[in-house]
Amino acid sequence: MKIIPDTKQSQGDEVRQEQVAKQQKEYHLIGKQRKIAGHTLFEFDKRTKEIRPAAIAREAVMLMNGGVQYKTRTDIHNDCFYLQALNIKNAEKKLRKLGLL
Repeated sequence: MKIIPDTKQSQGDEVRQEQVAKQQKEYHLIGKQRKIAGHTLFEFDKRTKEIRPAAIAREAVMLMNGGVQYKTRTDIHNDCFYLQALNIKNAEKKLRKLGLL
């Protein structure tokens, strides 16, 4: 008398299912830049050679003395280069000077 029934896995490796764990994104500090007044942060995608304004998230934190402190963050994408420029034409000029365009 068998208590455990015969399954495909016990008979052979014809049918095998595996659960793949999702990789957790790690966030770490890459660098800091001071904001230049009047300039925009652009991101240059090295694969598609596209220049576009970077998405910026700004949050406000209330301090104990009643003041407000602002923190500005940008999500960094793979294969992208970030620079500050007055406009897209100026950003292209800076990228040519660096040899990326």
